[in-house]
Amino acid sequence: MGFLMRYLKSLWPLLGTYISLLAVILTLPEGMKLGVWRLLFLLIGSVLFLYLCYDDIKSNKMLRFKKKGDWQGKVRKYMDKWIRNGNKVAIYSHDLSWVDDDIKSLLCQKATKKELVICLPKYTDLTKQLDDMGAEILVYGDNGYMPDSRFTIVNYGTGTPSVAMAHFDREEHVIEECSAGEHPAVFVANDLVAIIKKYSEMKKAVD
Repeated sequence: MGFLMRYLKSLWPLLGTYISLLAVILTLPEGMKLGVWRLLFLLIGSVLFLYLCYDDIKSNKMLRFKKKGDWQGKVRKYMDKWIRNGNKVAIYSHDLSWVDDDIKSLLCQKATKKELVICLPKYTDLTKQLDDMGAEILVYGDNGYMPDSRFTIVNYGTGTPSVAMAHFDREEHVIEECSAGEHPAVFVANDLVAIIKKYSEMKKAVD
């Protein structure tokens, strides 16, 4: 129900525009009725509205993993596919504790190709290894704060990035996919990585 309400809210502007179009066409004075042209405008407007609704929902894909059975294995399988299908990847994580052997192997491949950026509070054994292999590790400091955000950008640094963002609650692990030009979250994620990169560079200079 929450998923449905979220998208209904996002479609209010489209719905308002469509209703306005209907009102203009249907309330024309009798002498200005457009006959077949009015029906054609209604048809075109309806098709366009349905397409925009479909495109809005399609551009923001949300996956829900019920926290029962091997739900963590399903999340890892999804993340493996998400990272594998992208070019350069930027990962914003707390400690990469979700990485298993298969994903570790994939990250090592990305690191050797200079296609991996990782943002986290402090180095881990894994990130030290990836750093040695060519990954760009951006450390912003461990001050006891655990960020709520978790996301992975694929095709990072290109004109067509996409981001998978994780949300947590008691019953579900939710991942929402967004693409550039379709959702502002992509640009926010890109900006956050850029800010952390700048801060990490300044921190290294001071240290």
